[in-house]
Amino acid sequence: MADAIAAAGSPSGGAVTLAPAISPRVYCVPHAGGSAVAFADLRRALRPELEVVFLDPPGHGRRLLEPLADSVGEVADDLYRILRGVLRPQDVLLGNSLGSWIAYELVLRCQQHGTALPRLLVCCASAPPPAAPAANPLFSLPDAEFLAEVGAFGRLPARVFQDPQLREIYLPILRRDYQLVDEYHHDARPVDCDVLVLRGTEDELTAPGTGDWLPFAGRTCRVQDFAGGHFFLYEQTRQVARSLEQHYAHSTRVGLA
Repeated sequence: MADAIAAAGSPSGGAVTLAPAISPRVYCVPHAGGSAVAFADLRRALRPELEVVFLDPPGHGRRLLEPLADSVGEVADDLYRILRGVLRPQDVLLGNSLGSWIAYELVLRCQQHGTALPRLLVCCASAPPPAAPAANPLFSLPDAEFLAEVGAFGRLPARVFQDPQLREIYLPILRRDYQLVDEYHHDARPVDCDVLVLRGTEDELTAPGTGDWLPFAGRTCRVQDFAGGHFFLYEQTRQVARSLEQHYAHSTRVGLA
């Protein structure tokens, strides 16, 4: 089997390519301010038959030197160029938080261009795309207020903001990502693949009443809850991995024997 970690990106900002694969792949798109290496524990928890591929948006992780995107759609366009001709019907697209909206837009682009769709779209820690931009955007707040609001979700790297040089690098990335969150909106266009929604029981962003992914799913839409808050994926990694394996097998009607 090929190396189970493939990072779509290069530190130099050069052309990004992915080699074809034999094993089913799980393409992972990170949360706001994150890089796809955050899925390393998920890679270790999944059975080796599923190959994890990290998809870093421009300006993140291994693509740090590239310009940041101005919209969710621009990120999806960029990642679609990477996946075009590589994504196959046995593969999975998984997004965490903001990454869920990017992954959803990626599937729409596959449909638009008539290229292969993933077998399963997995949306972690994310309400469905909103019908209108945020009424009270966070990204425009002064630094201290912005960091306090974002910090309430957890996993804000405190050491980064205690170091002036690291803060100078990371804060613009985080603020731009929240601009993408605050400005994104979409009508409910269904994707022609199964959808799996994973939520944290203590996550206010996905609590009952925050919306339903069902109108966005053209086929099946299943929901599973896990103990934890917005970043339950990193706290319940093994449980998430087992759930993903089970839903993948059910969706494809072929087990991971």
